[in-house]
Amino acid sequence: MTSALYDQDFYPWAQHQAELLAQKQFEQLDLQHLVEEIQDLGNRHYDQLESRLTVLIAHLLKWQVQHWKQTNSWRATIRAQRTALAKLLRRNPGLKFALF
Repeated sequence: MTSALYDQDFYPWAQHQAELLAQKQFEQLDLQHLVEEIQDLGNRHYDQLESRLTVLIAHLLKWQVQHWKQTNSWRATIRAQRTALAKLLRRNPGLKFALF
Protein backbone atom coordinates (compact mmCIF):
# COMPACT_ATOMS: atom_id res chain seq x y z
CA MET A 1 0.00 0.00 0.00
CA THR A 2 2.65 2.56 0.98
CA SER A 3 4.79 1.54 -1.98
CA ALA A 4 1.89 2.22 -4.35
CA LEU A 5 1.32 5.59 -2.66
CA TYR A 6 4.98 6.42 -3.25
CA ASP A 7 4.48 5.93 -7.00
CA GLN A 8 1.23 7.89 -7.08
CA ASP A 9 1.80 10.89 -4.80
CA PHE A 10 5.07 11.50 -2.99
CA TYR A 11 3.91 14.11 -0.46
CA PRO A 12 1.29 11.99 1.34
CA TRP A 13 3.68 9.04 1.21
CA ALA A 14 6.37 11.10 2.97
CA GLN A 15 3.88 12.36 5.57
CA HIS A 16 2.72 8.81 6.22
CA GLN A 17 6.30 7.57 6.61
CA ALA A 18 7.04 10.37 9.10
CA GLU A 19 3.91 9.46 11.05
CA LEU A 20 4.91 5.79 11.14
CA LEU A 21 8.39 6.73 12.37
CA ALA A 22 6.98 9.03 15.06
CA GLN A 23 4.68 6.22 16.24
CA LYS A 24 7.56 3.72 16.10
CA GLN A 25 5.62 1.48 13.73
CA PHE A 26 8.78 0.38 11.98
CA GLU A 27 7.33 -2.80 10.53
CA GLN A 28 4.92 -0.76 8.39
CA LEU A 29 7.57 1.49 6.83
CA ASP A 30 8.28 1.41 3.12
CA LEU A 31 11.96 0.76 3.78
CA GLN A 32 13.09 0.39 0.18
CA HIS A 33 11.84 3.82 -0.83
CA LEU A 34 12.69 5.41 2.51
CA VAL A 35 16.35 4.39 2.12
CA GLU A 36 16.40 5.76 -1.44
CA GLU A 37 14.92 9.08 -0.33
CA ILE A 38 17.38 9.49 2.53
CA GLN A 39 20.29 8.79 0.19
CA ASP A 40 18.85 11.24 -2.34
CA LEU A 41 18.53 13.91 0.33
CA GLY A 42 22.25 13.63 1.08
CA ASN A 43 23.06 13.72 -2.63
CA ARG A 44 21.04 16.92 -3.07
CA HIS A 45 23.21 18.69 -0.51
CA TYR A 46 26.35 17.46 -2.25
CA ASP A 47 24.99 18.52 -5.65
CA GLN A 48 24.21 21.97 -4.28
CA LEU A 49 27.76 22.25 -2.93
CA GLU A 50 29.23 21.20 -6.27
CA SER A 51 27.03 23.60 -8.21
CA ARG A 52 27.82 26.59 -5.98
CA LEU A 53 31.55 25.84 -6.10
CA THR A 54 31.42 25.61 -9.89
CA VAL A 55 29.74 29.01 -10.18
CA LEU A 56 32.11 30.57 -7.66
CA ILE A 57 35.25 29.22 -9.33
CA ALA A 58 34.03 30.26 -12.78
CA HIS A 59 33.36 33.81 -11.63
CA LEU A 60 36.65 34.03 -9.75
CA LEU A 61 38.48 32.91 -12.88
CA LYS A 62 36.63 35.47 -14.99
CA TRP A 63 37.45 38.12 -12.39
CA GLN A 64 41.16 37.28 -12.64
CA VAL A 65 41.47 36.71 -16.37
CA GLN A 66 39.04 39.29 -17.71
CA HIS A 67 39.79 42.03 -15.20
CA TRP A 68 38.74 44.74 -17.68
CA LYS A 69 35.22 43.27 -17.66
CA GLN A 70 34.80 43.21 -13.88
CA THR A 71 31.25 44.23 -13.05
CA ASN A 72 29.16 44.69 -9.94
CA SER A 73 27.14 41.70 -11.12
CA TRP A 74 30.19 39.44 -10.96
CA ARG A 75 31.10 40.87 -7.56
CA ALA A 76 27.57 40.21 -6.29
CA THR A 77 27.58 36.66 -7.64
CA ILE A 78 30.93 35.92 -5.99
CA ARG A 79 29.71 37.32 -2.69
CA ALA A 80 26.38 35.46 -2.89
CA GLN A 81 28.05 32.14 -3.68
CA ARG A 82 30.54 32.54 -0.84
CA THR A 83 27.73 33.35 1.58
CA ALA A 84 25.61 30.44 0.40
CA LEU A 85 28.57 28.04 0.58
CA ALA A 86 29.41 29.14 4.12
CA LYS A 87 25.79 28.64 5.17
CA LEU A 88 25.59 25.23 3.47
CA LEU A 89 28.81 24.05 5.13
CA ARG A 90 27.75 25.42 8.51
CA ARG A 91 24.51 23.44 8.30
CA ASN A 92 26.19 20.34 6.82
CA PRO A 93 29.78 20.19 8.13
CA GLY A 94 30.21 16.65 6.81
CA LEU A 95 30.19 18.04 3.27
CA LYS A 96 33.67 19.48 3.88
CA PHE A 97 35.02 15.95 3.78
CA ALA A 98 32.98 14.95 0.72
CA LEU A 99 35.11 17.21 -1.45
CA PHE A 100 38.31 15.23 -1.01
